[in-house]
Amino acid sequence: MTGMLVRAVGPCRAQVSGVSLEVATVPAHGDRRALLRVTFTITELWACGCALATVKGAGTLHALGSTVMNSSPSPDALVIRFRPITAAAVLSSAQKEARRSGKYRISVFADAPRVDETEDSLIDRLLRASELTGVSRDGNPKYWLCARAGELLVLGYAFVKDGYDSEIPEHYSIDLGQGPTVEDTQLLVAQFEVRDRQQDDN
Repeated sequence: MTGMLVRAVGPCRAQVSGVSLEVATVPAHGDRRALLRVTFTITELWACGCALATVKGAGTLHALGSTVMNSSPSPDALVIRFRPITAAAVLSSAQKEARRSGKYRISVFADAPRVDETEDSLIDRLLRASELTGVSRDGNPKYWLCARAGELLVLGYAFVKDGYDSEIPEHYSIDLGQGPTVEDTQLLVAQFEVRDRQQDDN
């Protein structure tokens, strides 16, 4: 089940079972009495091109409505994160979050480029967005960049919204699943490269 991707156009209910996905889609006019059902294979689903949720590990995914539609950036989104740096420290941070919320998650910022937006401009926009959440520029002279969210999605990592009232659109958490190990965070950390803000400014 690792890396299975869920995509729906419009509000939906989705359930993953075995190697296929059944999606019950509510038509655009919102008539919930008229559910359209279709089953995709994993390869057909991947060919759709835009993952909105990812299943990591065994189990069943249930998703409903706008929560699904907004839960993940597009595969071509850039992703940045800040400290902690090492795999062990990332795991420790996720474990601390799990003690607070019950979820093993790390915070990231991500978005796809807008029309005519360069990569540098997108990175600058994500860095400015992070400052709105309290990430100090002076206290975080370095950041870590993953060139494409899709690279994380295909590895089975899920992007989720934390759902608090002030959460900005660019903020996501990466869910590490249940009982992640340092091997899991090593794989995650390896997808990011360090960048220096001062060098970016020059």
